[in-house]
Amino acid sequence: MGVDMIRQANIDDGPAIGKLLTQLGYQTSPEILESMLDDNRQATMVFDSEDELLGLIALIIFPYFPTGEQICRITALVTEKDKRGKGIGSTLIEVARNHAKKHGCQLLEVTTSLSRYQAQEFYAKNGFEKRSLRYTLEV
Repeated sequence: MGVDMIRQANIDDGPAIGKLLTQLGYQTSPEILESMLDDNRQATMVFDSEDELLGLIALIIFPYFPTGEQICRITALVTEKDKRGKGIGSTLIEVARNHAKKHGCQLLEVTTSLSRYQAQEFYAKNGFEKRSLRYTLEV
C-alpha cells in the first residue's frame, strides 16, 4: 500500500490535472497546463495517493496595490468526485495556508461561483469569511 502525499505538480501530472479540472467544468490543453506549471508566480500542489492524483490546489501570490500586502489566492481547488468529504480538500487548504505564511502573505483568499453552494459551505467550514463581491467584465 502506498503513502498519501502532497507534492508540487509536474508536467507528467498533466492528464490527471486535466481530468480533475474537467470535474469543475474547465477544459484545458497540455500547452496551457505546461505554461501554468512553468509559471514561477504560481504554485500547484497535488494530493497523490498511490500514484493517483486525488486533488489539486493552485495558488498565485500578488501584492495588493493600496497596502502592498501580499495576498495568496487559490485559483483552483478540486478533489476527485468520488473522494470528496474525506479531508483531502481541507488538507490542501492547510497546505495553501502554510504556503501563504511561508511567502509572507497576510491573506489567503478564494473566489467561487455564486452557484457553487457546496464549495461556499466548504470554504466557510474551513474558516474563510465572505468579505466582498467580485464583478467581472469580459474583454
